Amino acid sequence: MDASPHDTDRISGTRSAGATAISTRTTGVPSAGTTRSTGAGTPSATGTQSVTRALSILRSFSPSCGGVTGPQIAERFGYSLPTAHRLLRALEAERFLVLDPVTRRYRPGPEFLRLSAVIVDRDGGVAPAFAALRRLRDRTGETATMFWRFADERTCVREVPSDHAHRVTPGVGRRYPLARGAAGLVLLLGEDERAVRDRLRNERPGLLADLSAARARGFAVTVGETIPGAVAVAAPVPGLRRGLVAISVVGPAQRFGPAEAEAVGGLVAEEARRLTATFRH
Repeated sequence: MDASPHDTDRISGTRSAGATAISTRTTGVPSAGTTRSTGAGTPSATGTQSVTRALSILRSFSPSCGGVTGPQIAERFGYSLPTAHRLLRALEAERFLVLDPVTRRYRPGPEFLRLSAVIVDRDGGVAPAFAALRRLRDRTGETATMFWRFADERTCVREVPSDHAHRVTPGVGRRYPLARGAAGLVLLLGEDERAVRDRLRNERPGLLADLSAARARGFAVTVGETIPGAVAVAAPVPGLRRGLVAISVVGPAQRFGPAEAEAVGGLVAEEARRLTATFRH
């Protein structure tokens, strides 16, 4: 399904004992330092590194994260403890983080709300997208989600959870590979077949055949690809830009057999077409 076996949840609301709330992706993140100008208004490499590190901290938050401490950030990202504290204090000063005086944990701050309000006010597609997910949840009884593509990953940017106690939730803010899960497949439909084959064929056996089937149906169905016992159905939303957005319905296989998946696929594709028309207008 659309979640990693090491992520929290994502069936029945239970959490894996080995789950981590903070992303551990540190590859290519350089050491932090002070910000300097190199002249002509160009920031130094050191200053850019500090910005990159601060953004990595912000991206590590998820709904299941109860806040972070300096030692946690230092350990997860390989920073020195003074560097971790310096970055956290800087983000707090700019209101991107707030510090709980009791637990001494940092949590997302009010600046996120302000920026979110800017996006909602500016982007006329946000409200229709949320409405589409609510309709899918209400019509299927399962969790409805939206994924955005970022390079060779996809991120869950919105979900409307199922009302069932036994449910699957990918988790807002969580990142997944494109080659796994229904949403990943449909985000690849707009790409050149040769480019997909050369770049991703080793990550998923039968990738091109799966893409061909999804293209013919207008949606993709995957079973247990990232969560054992879970089923995902997804369709692309090409109205913004082809290969950028997908919507998905995900649920446990006990309620989600082949017939149900086909029926849900039609509903998801219908909502994707409706969103596409909205974005184009």
